[in-house]
Amino acid sequence: MDQAPAPEQLQVDDRPVRVLVVDDNATNRKVVQLFLKPLGVVVVEAESGLQALVRLSAEPFDLVLMD
Repeated sequence: MDQAPAPEQLQVDDRPVRVLVVDDNATNRKVVQLFLKPLGVVVVEAESGLQALVRLSAEPFDLVLMD
């Protein structure tokens, strides 16, 4: 059985892309992780807008995904 080639790693300035995933549904956050982790993306989760703001004030992100 042939395997699909490994996806390219997403990077910015020679470092992994950092994505903040904000969703109150744990399953939705997990699905996003399953799509992004194979691309080498660092996924950080937040359950609420307040948690997202705290994370954003403490560390840099390249992208924020939220519902």
